[in-house]
Amino acid sequence: MADVEGLRRELDEANALRVKAAYQIRLEELKARYAHTIAILQDGANEIERFNCFAYAFRVWSEPLYRELVDQWQSSSLIDSEFVSKMIGWGDLAVLLEGESRPGSLVLYFAAGRLCHAGIVEDASAEPTIRSKWGGNEVHRHKLWEVPACHGDRVQFFRAPDPQAVLARLKAELEEN
Repeated sequence: MADVEGLRRELDEANALRVKAAYQIRLEELKARYAHTIAILQDGANEIERFNCFAYAFRVWSEPLYRELVDQWQSSSLIDSEFVSKMIGWGDLAVLLEGESRPGSLVLYFAAGRLCHAGIVEDASAEPTIRSKWGGNEVHRHKLWEVPACHGDRVQFFRAPDPQAVLARLKAELEEN
């Protein structure tokens, strides 16, 4: 794919579409132009409004406790960039060095040092394949840099934390505030 930055800018615009059919048509148009590998997955398709990229990447989006917390706090973004940044600061996430990521590893995307997006490594080859949820849209399978430009320009890989440990930390943090 020659113009990854062009694709990423156009994905920013496509990601703003909220009509599923229009979004899918736009992805197909971009595929014809850029030959991307992006595919929409069915993960959470019936409850897309109940979780964000972080809840998906940390594998808690379908856990009963997470669902209870979403209902209780009336928010689908309980695990957000601020919470994940705190987890990094607390030492809850183990950084993986280059070449150490494996299928199931966590990938975090940053822009200007600010955490913006998260995904799960599906294939850790030289050009990794990632699964991630984009904004109000579906979960996608894509190459590492086949994401909207707003998702960042730097990545860091981490060992995937235990979902139950993430939920325990989240619950404690919510109760504290």
